[in-house]
Amino acid sequence: MTSDHPCSQNFQLKELQEMVTNDLDMQNLDEEMKQKYLSELKESCGCKAMGATLKNIYEELQALAYHTGIYTCLFVTHGHVYDTHAMTWFGTDNIVDFWEDQMNLSPDYIIKQLELWACNEEKNIDAHGSLENMQKQVKNGLDSVGY
Repeated sequence: MTSDHPCSQNFQLKELQEMVTNDLDMQNLDEEMKQKYLSELKESCGCKAMGATLKNIYEELQALAYHTGIYTCLFVTHGHVYDTHAMTWFGTDNIVDFWEDQMNLSPDYIIKQLELWACNEEKNIDAHGSLENMQKQVKNGLDSVGY
């Protein structure tokens, strides 16, 4: 329905209603497809209700660092050239000193390189949930802990 629009583009409710009304495929949905769409909508609303925003994540990481003494470094960028999310980074305590003193890299340089890499991967939101990518993530996770 929105394949001709950039990835992660937001729409107003009125625009969405208009798109559904004008899309002939949406007019004759069978019960299975209706349930599928309802399920996806409920899942999306559930994620939004959890409030997983960057601000909340920063606050949680800061609280973890304060209570447990961990060091945390978070780099955030978009994964598609049409995403409008701004790249950013966050670090607790003096973790940025590690990148600058030990690795001779500034966080700004790292995040720019991450953005270039992420956009060159040519993956979109749909590709992240594929079985192939989940298998790669599991393999990389197991490899990193020595299994």
